[in-house]
Amino acid sequence: MYLANTLYLIPTEQKWLLGVLNCSLTFWFYTQLSPQIRGGFVRFIAQYVSQIPIPNASEEQKQTIETLVQKCLEAKGQNCQQWEKEIDQIVYQLYDLTPAEIALIEKSPPY
Repeated sequence: MYLANTLYLIPTEQKWLLGVLNCSLTFWFYTQLSPQIRGGFVRFIAQYVSQIPIPNASEEQKQTIETLVQKCLEAKGQNCQQWEKEIDQIVYQLYDLTPAEIALIEKSPPY
């Protein structure tokens, strides 16, 4: 494989981290950091991605997120909304969000 452009990489196989980085809260947080480009899209650039705080999680929480992520991967992203919502709920707990904070994130435009 050859790259034609810049590549940013997180060298890990931890699927729970994939779940955290792709959840609604992380996207909402990222839109607060990164400038948006035409159409409301964001570009994942190292200087912004490096500011995303990764929460501490117990082994049980990590395993639960990994199981949900694996289900989404096996389904190739089709009909994963329920599993994604479950990941969101776990991540909200990891960051100790209040109901008001969760409502703010959930009423934001979807990505």
